[in-house]
Amino acid sequence: MSEIVIPAHNIKVLPYDICPSELTILKRINDHARVRAVAVVPEGEEDKYINMTKTQTSIEIKSEDDSGDTLLFKGIVTDIEVKAVRGVYYVIIDGVSSTFNLDLKSKRRSFQNKDMTYTSLIKEVIKDYSGADYIDIAAKSNKIEKFIIQYDETDWQFLKRMASHFNTGLIADASSDKPKFWFGIAQGGQKGNIEQFNYSVSKRIADFRVSSENYIEGIEDKDFTYFKVETDAILDIGDSISFMSKNLSVFQSTAKLKDGILIHEYLLTQEKGMSQDIIFNEKVKGASVEGKVLEIKEDNIKVHLEIDEKQNKEEAYWFPYSTYYTTEGQTGWYCMPELDDHVKLYFPTNKEEEGVITNSIRRRTQGGDFITDPDVKYFRTKYGKELMFSKDEIMITGKDGEVLIRLIEGEGIEIYSSKDIKIKADKGLFIESGKNISISAGSNINMECKDSQIEMNGITSIKGSKVKTN
Repeated sequence: MSEIVIPAHNIKVLPYDICPSELTILKRINDHARVRAVAVVPEGEEDKYINMTKTQTSIEIKSEDDSGDTLLFKGIVTDIEVKAVRGVYYVIIDGVSSTFNLDLKSKRRSFQNKDMTYTSLIKEVIKDYSGADYIDIAAKSNKIEKFIIQYDETDWQFLKRMASHFNTGLIADASSDKPKFWFGIAQGGQKGNIEQFNYSVSKRIADFRVSSENYIEGIEDKDFTYFKVETDAILDIGDSISFMSKNLSVFQSTAKLKDGILIHEYLLTQEKGMSQDIIFNEKVKGASVEGKVLEIKEDNIKVHLEIDEKQNKEEAYWFPYSTYYTTEGQTGWYCMPELDDHVKLYFPTNKEEEGVITNSIRRRTQGGDFITDPDVKYFRTKYGKELMFSKDEIMITGKDGEVLIRLIEGEGIEIYSSKDIKIKADKGLFIESGKNISISAGSNINMECKDSQIEMNGITSIKGSKVKTN
């Protein structure tokens, strides 16, 4: 393995054109690459560095010598500070890789097509970033196979969570002025052997127990053994190294100036030790998102969520509808929302695929408003069928103003129909009154039983095989 000795005086920090007295470059999984450079600046020029730094000022750190330039870091400036210590002025510059641009704005959107591939999802997420790109190591042609929502997450946070579905992470590109990354950890091939010089070894027992119990299958405690070594060699995360007769991979990288030389400190582990725990979005637990009903089937609903600009009905996800009461037998309450109704998609856990449609949401409109008196309860369909409960009345309506039954507390029962009313009993029909029974008709009353008949139409006729009178 070739080693490159980089002395401090060969290192330049651009665009500031300064040589750092202190330098730290940190690279790790699921984080932006980060840099801090400290340099002495001439008196009288201390304000220049503050004034030249803007919101999108880039930072580039490279080594210059007779053999050419070696790029050590490229990204954007996040903080700059100038301070004076006993008359000596120092500038302190912090920067991150350009993937930081993916980590600024929290967003909400959904991905409902379960046949969508992870690669298509990633492309959709990064399409609005100029020059953004990625190398897919983990997803390949895998489909998402479930409903996924980005809820109050930055694109970087969301993509980290997607990578965790494969027990891997994101690796930021620290050599580009555009947001570029690896989706998964690239295996960089065997880079040679590191001598046993300035190293330490540790085992993360607690991390192993949590990961093995909850997130990652098939791991052993030895997979969580980490070696920290120092070398002059420049390596990337995922590169394979032989150390102490073990084949290990670079898990984390830290470059620092030490005694005037850039030294690289690497955290090495076995391949399974590179695995990442599954990440859940805790913000979605207990949250609700409003949507519009697109399609209904049995007790499932497709919705166009308000957080999405558009939603293809054919690609929409079938969500279960949560009714007030159901059983596995023949009893229960089945009352589905209507097409175009506004409903809520509720997430009871931190797993978005467990979301359920709960209740409809009322949108107030002008006119025809039944909801004026909180003492009156309505159950009504779009076809005009209604059940109304007030303080002293229950009314069942088949058609507004034409077919109804009223149960009035102070008056009794009223049945009204603009058409026929039919009463049929397979056995007996009993009519009993403690006082009076009144039957009236506008044109005719007719009562029949076998051969007997009574008809009243202005003239009363009584017929029967025998007629008895007193």
